Amino acid sequence: MVKDKEAQMPFENMNRREFVGLTTASIAGGVLGFGNSSVGGSVAESWDPNRPFATTGKPLTVQPVLMYRVSEKRQAASWKSWGGVQSEEAASEEAQRISGELKSLTGQADFPMHMHPVVKVKSLSEAQQVHKNDYDVVLVYAATGSGYLLKACLAQEKDKDTIVFVRHESGPTYYWYEALSTKYLKTAGGDSGPNSHLDHGGLHVEDVVVDDCEELRWRLRALCGLKNFVGARIVALGGAWGKYSPEAPKVAADKYRLEIIEVGYDDVAERIRSVRADHSLEPIRITPERPIYSKAIMPLKGFRDEETKSKKQIQDFRRVMGEN
Repeated sequence: MVKDKEAQMPFENMNRREFVGLTTASIAGGVLGFGNSSVGGSVAESWDPNRPFATTGKPLTVQPVLMYRVSEKRQAASWKSWGGVQSEEAASEEAQRISGELKSLTGQADFPMHMHPVVKVKSLSEAQQVHKNDYDVVLVYAATGSGYLLKACLAQEKDKDTIVFVRHESGPTYYWYEALSTKYLKTAGGDSGPNSHLDHGGLHVEDVVVDDCEELRWRLRALCGLKNFVGARIVALGGAWGKYSPEAPKVAADKYRLEIIEVGYDDVAERIRSVRADHSLEPIRITPERPIYSKAIMPLKGFRDEETKSKKQIQDFRRVMGEN
């Protein structure tokens, strides 16, 4: 039970940690539009600090593509390049291998992700069909095939991403393990300056994974983070600014499409005073070692004057807080 003395502590006497706890929760309640039933004593009672973090956010949609060619024998002519995927049988076996690896990767992922079935591609027309599917990133397993086919398999829209996976020792060696070069890959020091939410940049040498499914997983995690970062809504307590860079808020809005909601300190202080003066708020049961939790949760019950803009965000918050 929160002590009455503690619950009615004057705003001016709050220390920095208490102020941060209150304002963070208060602004979340105000911006996201939590009602009186959104956060209550039952939530606090069921809160477990040792519970694994909830997985929230929009899932990353991935389209895996196995790129290959079927070699046809020709008399007195060169007809077969090197690489371990040169027939329909080898392609089907490799597609099954890829599906198994991606199933395992998806099951171990600590971020939301939807994995489309593997599509086998050996012609330009088949590559064009792939891009009719909905995806955030196309994952190209470049086994064999021409440079034209490789380019056709890459993401065609500038706001989509591509990862190229090649095998050296994890299965049949891919031709493109050896053939990928600066003809197809950017190498300019990883400079992402020109990139934006409208143009993620072309295929870079850092977008290629060799053998390592764990490396593939963290690259997909990064792209999931990017998807959820672009266009996000954030609260700037005290106003948005950039240290030594006054143009930072504009860059964030233009380049990353961030929606920045500025809330002044005076407004926050008045909201907190109003909540603490409302004696109708029920005390919250907490564990003795977590007193700040009560101070952070209590204002959420009083911030009901903002219009709810995102039901999904409210559901995510409730799930994080442990509410059924």
